[in-house]
Amino acid sequence: MWAKKNNVTPLRKNPRLWKRILIAALCLVVVTAVLCVAFFYEELNVDAAVRWFRYLSVQDDENYGVASFDAHASNRFAPFGDGFAVASIAGLETFHADGSPAGTYAVSLEYPIAQAGKNAVLCYDVSGKSLVLVKKGEGQVLSLTSDNGFYDANLSTGDTLCIASSESGYKTVIRVYDDSQKEIYRWFSATQFMPVCAVSPSGDYLATIALGQKDGSFESTLYLFSTKEEEPLFTISLSGEMVYDMTFTAEKELSVLTEKSLRKFSIQGEELDAWEHHTAGLTDYTFRGDGFALLSVNMYDGESPVTVLSVKNGKVLGTLPVQGKLLGISACGRYTAVLTSDELIICRSDMSEYARTPNTWLATHVICRDDGTAIVLGGGASHIFLP
Repeated sequence: MWAKKNNVTPLRKNPRLWKRILIAALCLVVVTAVLCVAFFYEELNVDAAVRWFRYLSVQDDENYGVASFDAHASNRFAPFGDGFAVASIAGLETFHADGSPAGTYAVSLEYPIAQAGKNAVLCYDVSGKSLVLVKKGEGQVLSLTSDNGFYDANLSTGDTLCIASSESGYKTVIRVYDDSQKEIYRWFSATQFMPVCAVSPSGDYLATIALGQKDGSFESTLYLFSTKEEEPLFTISLSGEMVYDMTFTAEKELSVLTEKSLRKFSIQGEELDAWEHHTAGLTDYTFRGDGFALLSVNMYDGESPVTVLSVKNGKVLGTLPVQGKLLGISACGRYTAVLTSDELIICRSDMSEYARTPNTWLATHVICRDDGTAIVLGGGASHIFLP
């Protein structure tokens, strides 16, 4: 007998091939979706979809975001995480996004100022003697007093802090604190007043303005420091321009707002760009936009006409003529908020309209958030507007 041998090998499908095809197809879908979102972000209105899911459970809750606080004419407001902070003559109050209280910090303030960082809020008294810093989830982490008063304080987007004050024997002393509230640098000036200061997000760089005279005329001088070196890196004359404010809009880029212009400098002392507003009266400003500054200007001394405009790299991105009395402006991320006595207008960074609603809250202040929503405040209460 002989045994029949079967030498035929059956053909089988290659499962690895199908897996590769499936993975390639999924990758193609993901890449296409990412490109669509990147190039057609505004047309797709992605933020609206995100808001719909985020606020789905509270869209019909009239009490969501409603908070109560003492109403004072001197109240100042700042974002604090997804919530907000109120600086008043009695101190600082913080609130969560849903309106519930987060903390209360008693300190006597005559002319309060509130500034927001990344996860912190700063409150101090203009020319006063008290300063407090509160961090999200930690509460009060710093409390300082000055016998002769504070000239200025600046909380960066990295929660680093610089303070300019008057101390015995010196016209100005500037101190820099890192994001853990450890003092890392100080500058003593016995001959010049330096009433404006700013610190970079990392705390590695410091800027300050010195007031003086040249040839009998007023002169402002910009000083740029590395907090790792004793002497200034550069000094730059701003001629006779009075400096209103300045901030590091990036780690090595400083924006300086003066009575005539908005100028940007590198930490190497190079002027990167400038936009002049000397033909219009500056009424308000904020640097919290994503790479742009938001300003309101008034051509005349009266209440109107007022125009709100965004400026980036020395150029105007867009303008919004305001109808009615302008009460406040705010910016965050790619959005801006313009509050008037009649309405609240949410705009994109180019000032094109995104949403509009009547000011039925009788709000007097507004805080824009990076998802296109806004917190409106006034009369001792807050509300949230969801476009």
